[in-house]
Amino acid sequence: MFQEFMEFILNRYFLIVYGITWFFSVANYKKYFDTILKYFPILIAYTFFNELLGALVIHERFALFSKFSEANALVYNIYAIIFFPYFFFIYWKLIENKKYKNFVKYIAISAIAAIIINSLFFNPLIKALYFAIAYCSIVLVFCIILYELGKKTKTIGYPEKYNLLRWVSAGLIIFYSIFPVIFLIRFFNPIIWADYNLGPIQKILIIVMYLLFCIGFHLSKRRAFR
Repeated sequence: MFQEFMEFILNRYFLIVYGITWFFSVANYKKYFDTILKYFPILIAYTFFNELLGALVIHERFALFSKFSEANALVYNIYAIIFFPYFFFIYWKLIENKKYKNFVKYIAISAIAAIIINSLFFNPLIKALYFAIAYCSIVLVFCIILYELGKKTKTIGYPEKYNLLRWVSAGLIIFYSIFPVIFLIRFFNPIIWADYNLGPIQKILIIVMYLLFCIGFHLSKRRAFR
């Protein structure tokens, strides 16, 4: 059983990436413990265990979970409800331009409304909220763009390479600029998803995103955070 579990983990190498990223987040925690990203390590740890649970739920060899296979969608839906509002709040909080700040507030509210509306048409217990998650991804990209635009009007002290949030933003925008397209293709046309091998592409994007997080944790300096 232990050997099977280890093979299960190794075959899902992106889980290892989550674990490494969490280690970097904790090892460098003193650099940002008093910033708005202070709960980020918790989110990364949650991501690891969420992905592990999601994979176990559909893995036929783990009998304890197999009868609950329909819960796989619920696992990821709950994650989306936690993940996206977390980052919406971060960028809303950090944006100083009043116009941008209000825009972020309204599109974040619309994203939360999209989750509720999507749940009315598709049972979130057994069906992934494809439309809502895709929309939330697009909203997150807009939040990051507005955050970056607002920063251009401010005086820069430390080089941006030392700003942790710059690396986090870079990882998020690379992944979530492409993810909605892949995600919706999986929903609307599984044949194209399979023919073009989009699953591994999504995992590569995940690795790139978390690699940028790790670089940010390593390079970041407390005074450069903004």
